[in-house]
Amino acid sequence: MRRRRPATVCSLAWLIVIALALAGCESAPFVGTGQAATRTFDVPLSRVKRASVSALGGMRATLHEMRKTGTSEVIVGRTASRSIEIELEPLARGGTRMRVLAREGAFAYDDAMAAEIIRRVEKLLADSS
Repeated sequence: MRRRRPATVCSLAWLIVIALALAGCESAPFVGTGQAATRTFDVPLSRVKRASVSALGGMRATLHEMRKTGTSEVIVGRTASRSIEIELEPLARGGTRMRVLAREGAFAYDDAMAAEIIRRVEKLLADSS
């Protein structure tokens, strides 16, 4: 059995999404760039972590998992249709880099939701200062 290359499968997925959108299907998934939204904060990781969990709750996402990976921490949340991954990386001098990726299925990314999570965390941190 011949294996398909990942690039071929990804190209096929894009063609299907574009065809659905051109056909006028409103249920065609939103496909973003697949790049994570990032933001660097001048506050400790513990505060950004608390604000991230609160932001997920404010978006009616359930907290699915929290884990450490090396020096970073990962928070995974889920909504009815999306999986949200927030990676928090401590930086020198008490700063924190936040990386957010929101997925709908295997090939669809929701860049707007990732940006909204960062916006909510910014607001929560500003309000708590």
